[in-house]
Amino acid sequence: MRVIDVLLILAGVIGAFVAYNASLSQSDLRDIVSSQVLATACATLAIAGAGLYIAAALAQVWTGAVGRTLPTYAPRSRRRPCSPLIGPPRRHAPGGGGGGPPPRGAAGS
Repeated sequence: MRVIDVLLILAGVIGAFVAYNASLSQSDLRDIVSSQVLATACATLAIAGAGLYIAAALAQVWTGAVGRTLPTYAPRSRRRPCSPLIGPPRRHAPGGGGGGPPPRGAAGS
């Protein structure tokens, strides 16, 4: 994509330069104005190519920076935080039990 942008910039600059030089050698006012309009259109083409080039470069930087720093979004019910020190969260036992050690004084202690 950036190759096309650079080609637009080069074509615009070269076209504007050639059209402006052609207008300097003409004597009729209508020809001069036509060449200057063409030079302005080519300069606009070069500016558009530069804008597309900058937009593509910023999009690449933004995608790379955001992709490295921000985690992928997932609802909390599906993704639970995990600490490297204590490991993943424990699953609760079915039936409402906490899954932890039994309370003091419980049967079987």
